[in-house]
Amino acid sequence: MKKLLGCALALMMLTACGSKDEGGNSAAKETKKCTVAMSGMDIEFNVTGADDTAETIEIVYTLPLKSMGATEDVIANITQEQLDEIGKQAMKQQGIKEGDGIDAKFKLEDSNLVMTMTVDLKEGNADALESSFGIKGDQKISEIVAGMEAGGATCK
Repeated sequence: MKKLLGCALALMMLTACGSKDEGGNSAAKETKKCTVAMSGMDIEFNVTGADDTAETIEIVYTLPLKSMGATEDVIANITQEQLDEIGKQAMKQQGIKEGDGIDAKFKLEDSNLVMTMTVDLKEGNADALESSFGIKGDQKISEIVAGMEAGGATCK
């Protein structure tokens, strides 16, 4: 699981280019959705912001537990507490700490572990976001999308 999350986070970190937005009136919020399949896992990135400045990035990892050797019986008996522990351990292995602008949720859907991390780029602790995701300064939605597409993601 560490390798899978590492690949996904490496893609995210490739997009971490600092830039400044040159002010102006706030436009309506926009969301760009990028998807990629990596090492048997589906990853969805939802980048939301206004005026091409990213405010939040929601990263949804969908990992089929059967591909990791889990049986239907094991999957049917996983508790929320166990899901939370699996998810927190996966985050810890990647050096990601919940809090300071990073919110994580873990759930089971159709025999898949679904981990959703929401990164708040405006309110988050800059040091924590940099150490967890390599994010520095303001992020342009267009730059994030271009980096994801260059890494093999499909964006709309």
